[in-house]
Amino acid sequence: MTQRDRRRLLILVNAAFVTVLAWCAWTLLAPLDTGTPEGGSGAGQKTSTMHDTREAGPLVSYASIYTRPLRKPLYDPTPRAVVAAKKAEPKFPGVLTGTIIEPGFTFATFRVPGGDEKVVPVGQTVEGAEVLAIIQGEVRIRFHDKEITLTTNVEGAP
Repeated sequence: MTQRDRRRLLILVNAAFVTVLAWCAWTLLAPLDTGTPEGGSGAGQKTSTMHDTREAGPLVSYASIYTRPLRKPLYDPTPRAVVAAKKAEPKFPGVLTGTIIEPGFTFATFRVPGGDEKVVPVGQTVEGAEVLAIIQGEVRIRFHDKEITLTTNVEGAP
């Protein structure tokens, strides 16, 4: 084989390789033939009909999912019962230790935080609570706009 024959063979192999490469690129990168009803080849129309029935049906049925925001859950969560948080009612800080009921004067004795004993008549305040009424062993007070009845916890009290 001469130098000239080798050159021709090399050119022929290169031309065949470039032709095959161009055909592969054209088939892989060319847009799909969708075919139109107005014109085009019969094969193109058949391809588009098959394409529409196979892919357009599911796309329409999933349209509601495609339009949902992505940060939202894909299901509707069950509504939770709303429980109003109750404010902790303030508790009277003192303890009723006794009542003194005598004709002409009535007093209640309270042990307040710190261990002090206070003797309070009706109408006075103790630890932010107004004394409304004193009955044997019980005292009605108004604390934070609520009326509370306190009882003595001393043994022997009626």
